[in-house]
Amino acid sequence: MSVFVTALKVLLVLDAIFLILVILLQAGRGEGIGAAFGASSMQSAFGTQTGTFFVKVTVGAAALFFGLVIVITRLGG
Repeated sequence: MSVFVTALKVLLVLDAIFLILVILLQAGRGEGIGAAFGASSMQSAFGTQTGTFFVKVTVGAAALFFGLVIVITRLGG
């Protein structure tokens, strides 16, 4: 069981890193991290429907994160 819990913890860390990156890519008041790399706007860098795409990806990654936390906690990890 400890190998399974360790695998879930590794997945949790990877999901947390992915979640941070997706949040930073979203256009906000400061145009997101895309402006730091020379993109004039997120629409020109990633297409026109990036707002809804990034929101859906963020919600999915956050749901996975919280689900993993609950499962790891219930397994006693």
